[in-house]
Amino acid sequence: MWEKSLVAIVAGLVTIAGGVVRLEGKQLKGNGDMEMAEEEIGKVSDFFARPVVAAFELTAALKVGDRIRIKGHTTDLELEVGSMQIENAAVQEAKAGDSIGVKVPERVRKGDTVYKIVE
Repeated sequence: MWEKSLVAIVAGLVTIAGGVVRLEGKQLKGNGDMEMAEEEIGKVSDFFARPVVAAFELTAALKVGDRIRIKGHTTDLELEVGSMQIENAAVQEAKAGDSIGVKVPERVRKGDTVYKIVE
């Protein structure tokens, strides 16, 4: 444990919680690999196979260009939001409470959690 703490202190420690070391928006996993911090921003409310689009219910803001991760029991997908729509109209950003559609590269499932990757 002290080895991870020492590495984190040298790299600019922000917090240590539950065995995860957070470094200025990044996490240092137990194996020493870096991963980006994530914040939950919504849930998948529907999925459409053609075109391959997921509907999200947002609990926080999202904009085109943001990187997101969709994680569920059998889903683990990371992508950049290339475009999004509200009621079939293209938008550049959406706020908490909005229902949006986003093109995704593969199937996601209702109830999957949507995270914004914070750099």
